[in-house]
Amino acid sequence: MDRKLTFLYPVLNDIIAPDVIFMDPNNKSFVKEDMDANPDYYKQLKAFGDNNVYTCIGYNWYHTNVEIALADTYYVASILYPEQFKDIDPKEKAKEIFKTFIGQGEARSQTVVMGVRVPRVTTAILVGAVLAITGVVMQSVLKNPLASASTLGVSNGASFGATIAIIVFSAGVQNSTSAANAISVTNPFLVSTCAFIGGISHTLPRKPKRAA
Repeated sequence: MDRKLTFLYPVLNDIIAPDVIFMDPNNKSFVKEDMDANPDYYKQLKAFGDNNVYTCIGYNWYHTNVEIALADTYYVASILYPEQFKDIDPKEKAKEIFKTFIGQGEARSQTVVMGVRVPRVTTAILVGAVLAITGVVMQSVLKNPLASASTLGVSNGASFGATIAIIVFSAGVQNSTSAANAISVTNPFLVSTCAFIGGISHTLPRKPKRAA
C-alpha cells in the first residue's frame, strides 16, 4: 500500500491525515506554537497520532546542497520503505570505505574507491586550487577585482581550441541531436591540449597596428 507523504513547513494547508510527516527542523518552534493554538487540528492528523513525525534537513538554504539532498533521500526512503533498505547499513559502508583506504578492502571496493572516486576528488581539488590561483593572479595583474578568464579572451580561445580538436582531429563524436547530450569526448587529452593552446594563444604579446 502506498503511504501518503507530506513535507510540512510552517503553514499547514490542504493536508488530509497524512501517514508520515517530514518537517524542516528550523520550523519546529512555529509548528509547536501552531499546535498549542490548534490542538484539535493536530489530533486528527494520523501522523501525529502514530508518532510518525520526522525532521528533514533543508538542502536549499543559501544554495542547493546536493550532498544533503542525497542524505535526505536515503533518510526518507529508509523510513517509508524499511524493508527495502534493511540490508543497507551506513556504518558498515563507512567501515568498508575506511578499510579500502588502508588497503584491507575487497577488490571491488578498491576498484571503485581508489580507481574511480579518489582520482576524481583529487583532480577536482587540484583543478579548483589552480583556478583560484590563476584568478588571483589575473585580478592582481589587471588590478581589477572583477577580472576573469574571459577578460583577456582566454575562455573563448580555449573553447575554440576544444572545438578544433573535436571537429578537425575527431576527438569527439555526435551521439544525439539533444543539446544536453550532443557530443561525447573520445580523446580528452587531445581536447585539453588544444584548449590549453587556444587559451594561451590569446595571452601572447602582439605588435600594435600602426594607424594609416
